[in-house]
Amino acid sequence: MVRPEIKGYADIRGKTVAVDALKSGYGIVLYQILKDRGGLEFDKDYKAISVGNTDKRIEAMRGEKAVAAIIGKFTTKDETTAKTFNIHRILYT
Repeated sequence: MVRPEIKGYADIRGKTVAVDALKSGYGIVLYQILKDRGGLEFDKDYKAISVGNTDKRIEAMRGEKAVAAIIGKFTTKDETTAKTFNIHRILYT
């Protein structure tokens, strides 16, 4: 998921992403996606903050602490939360 101002991978450069843990879990998956699809390198092109579970990652984006996060199982509750706080689904290209 990304905040509304993120229109492409390049928009993540210089920003912060939210992960569950910096060195494991969804963090590793997000770093790889950003590298493979966007050419972005962790700690060079963007920073990451460890905030915990799905709700906390969404809250980090809502609170403008992060511009992107990977969400494992996207539930109806998460979809409603995302729409309520104007957060968009992850980039697909």
